[in-house]
Amino acid sequence: MKIVVNSALMGEQIISALTSYKEDNVKYEFISKIGMKIEFEVTEMEKTAAIDLTKKIIRSQDFGSALYFQVTTL
Repeated sequence: MKIVVNSALMGEQIISALTSYKEDNVKYEFISKIGMKIEFEVTEMEKTAAIDLTKKIIRSQDFGSALYFQVTTL
């Protein structure tokens, strides 16, 4: 499933946080970054769970609590 994170700031940090996540057989693979749209392939998750986990991972970072971002699926 493809996940899109829309964020105007901290794009490289978001990519790093998600691609380094390695729990519960979930893997984020970076696909592309165009403007504020950052696209990932996520393995072994259903839509709602993938969105919730992505938000949780980003919010757990030092910058995450103050960052405005949106997570959607394709």
